[in-house]
Parts: sequence; C-alpha cells; structure tokens
Amino acid sequence: MIAGHTQTVSGSTANGIKHGDRVEIPAYSDAWMRGARFGTVTRVYRYWRTGLGAEASFDRVLVAVRMDHPQIRRLVRVVAADCRKVTV
Repeated sequence: MIAGHTQTVSGSTANGIKHGDRVEIPAYSDAWMRGARFGTVTRVYRYWRTGLGAEASFDRVLVAVRMDHPQIRRLVRVVAADCRKVTV
C-alpha cells in the first residue's frame, strides 16, 4: 500500500525559509505563470511517501505560501528548496 504522510516542521528549512518569511515561488508553479510571484510562508512541513520500496521512497520539505496576488485565494504548496527568500 502506498501512503503519503505530512509532519509540521519547526525551525527553518535548509535554505533558511521559516514561517512568516517573504518568498518568491519557483517559475514552474501554475500560480507564478498566472502572475503571482511573491507571498508569505504560512506553513513549513515534511512530506514523505512509503510503500514504494526503499529505493523509491522520498522525503521533501514543502512550504505553503499565501500569495499577494488578489485572485489567488488558495495556499500554493511548493518545494522549499526551490523558493527564494526575498527582503522588503
């Protein structure tokens, strides 16, 4: 059986992104292509999948970003390593 699991991460990710930081999401996301480039991190969590065999299991740190763009109402979830921290 394949199962996906999530766990909230305290602290910051490998590239220094933590809850409340301003980030630019990566260009591969659909929201970026619709004009939403920047937002605020609302959640940092780990995602891992098991049941595929030891060689096929994976572990990622993801972030949920509340976008500044007024037409994007849902949180955008992207891989934390692909986000770029910005300063205001």
